[in-house]
Amino acid sequence: MSLASVIVYGALKRDYEFFRAVSELEQAVRLAKVLAMERGKEVSVCLKGNALELRELSCSGRLVKRLAFTHRLRLTGRAFRFDARGLSLEDGSVCLTDGKRFYRVEVRKWGSPRVRKGRGGCG
Repeated sequence: MSLASVIVYGALKRDYEFFRAVSELEQAVRLAKVLAMERGKEVSVCLKGNALELRELSCSGRLVKRLAFTHRLRLTGRAFRFDARGLSLEDGSVCLTDGKRFYRVEVRKWGSPRVRKGRGGCG
C-alpha cells in the first residue's frame, strides 16, 4: 500500500465519519419532534459536552436518546424544545463541525428545523 493511498483512505474515512454524524444529528432532531407529537409532551434537544441528548420536558428530564460524537467532531449550540404539536417553543440550534465544514440545524420559535451547511467552523 502506497503512502498516497494511505493519505486518501484517511481523508475518505474522515469524510465518512462526518457525514454519518450529520445524518445521526438530523435524525435525532426529527425524532425529537416526532416523539413530542406521539407522546403529547415536550421533548428537549440538549447539549452535554460533545453529546446530544433528547430528554422529556426539560434538559433535566428523563433521557430518551443520547448521541455521543468522536473527539474529531465538535458539537455546539443552544438547547431547544418541541411541544406536542411539533413546534419549537424557543429558538435554538445544534452545529456539528470537523473544523473544515459545518452542519447546523436551526429551529426558530414556532417553526420547523432548517439546515445550514458550509465551509469553516460553527462560529
